[in-house]
Amino acid sequence: MKQNDSEGIVYIATGDKYINEAKKSAESVLKHNNVDITLISDKKISNNVFDECRVIDNPKYNMGDSVLSPSQLPYNKTIFLDTDTYVTSPITDLFDSIEQFDLGCSFNIGTGIPYKDIKKIDSNVCSEKSNSVPESFCEFNTGVLVFRKSTKICDFLTKWNKLYEKQDEFERNQPSFRKALFESDIQLLPLPREYNYRLPKIAEVHDKVKIIHGRHPVGYDKIDDCINSKLESRVISRTDWPLDITSINDISIKFMILYILNSGDIYNMADLIKTKWNNYSLSEIINRISL
Repeated sequence: MKQNDSEGIVYIATGDKYINEAKKSAESVLKHNNVDITLISDKKISNNVFDECRVIDNPKYNMGDSVLSPSQLPYNKTIFLDTDTYVTSPITDLFDSIEQFDLGCSFNIGTGIPYKDIKKIDSNVCSEKSNSVPESFCEFNTGVLVFRKSTKICDFLTKWNKLYEKQDEFERNQPSFRKALFESDIQLLPLPREYNYRLPKIAEVHDKVKIIHGRHPVGYDKIDDCINSKLESRVISRTDWPLDITSINDISIKFMILYILNSGDIYNMADLIKTKWNNYSLSEIINRISL
C-alpha cells in the first residue's frame, strides 16, 4: 500500500537468486513499513510485494548492476537496500533524516581499499590521480543508502558510474563510491550501525538493530532474536554461535581490580568490588576473576 509517491524503497536484483532475496527483504520491510517499493531487475516480474518493476537494459550480472544511476531514482527520497537485507522495525524515519542532507550511508567495517582505475603509470603503479583520496577518508558501505534527489545527487551518481566502469576489477563498488564521494560536494548523513548491521561482523550497537545486512545459515528470524533480545549498549561478535552478544557495561572483576590497583585509587576498591560482587554467585566470581 503506497504511503507517498515521493518516497520509496528501491532494490536492484539481476538473476533469480537475487530477485528471490529481494522479495524476502521487501516482505520484511512491509511488515513494519507502509511504503512504496520498486524493483529494478533484468526481467519483468509481477507479484504483490513490489509496486513497480523496471527492467535494466544491459545487465552486467556483477556489482556494477547495483551502482545506481540517476534514472533509477523513481522517488524524491529513496532508500536503497541490497537484496541481502532484513528489516526488523520501521525505517521511514530515514526520509525525515535526509531532509537536511543529500546522501545517507554508514561507515564500512574494515579499511577501505584504494580506488584503482585502468590509467597506469606502469604495470604496478596507479596514477597519482587514481589514489588521490586520503587514507583518513573512510570507505562507506553501499548496501543501505538514502538519497534526496537533486542535481547534485544525479551528478554524484553519474560520477560513481563512470569511476566504476574505469576500475580494474568489477567486484566491489565501494572504492569507486568512496572516490566519487570525496570528489563531490555532497552533504553526507552518517547512518548509525543500527541501520546497517553487517552480518556476521563485529559491531557496537546501542539500540535495536533495524536493518540486518548480510547472510547467516540460521536465518534472519533467529539472528534478529539473538541481537535484539536486549537493547542495552552491546557488542556483537563471532565468539559464539550464532553470534555472541556482550554488554558494554559488563566489566570483569579482574579488570576492575587491576585497573584500580594500577591507577592508585585503592581507597574506593573495597566498595566497588563489594558492589560488583553482589551481582554474582561465588562460582561466577571465581570464573570472572580468571578471565
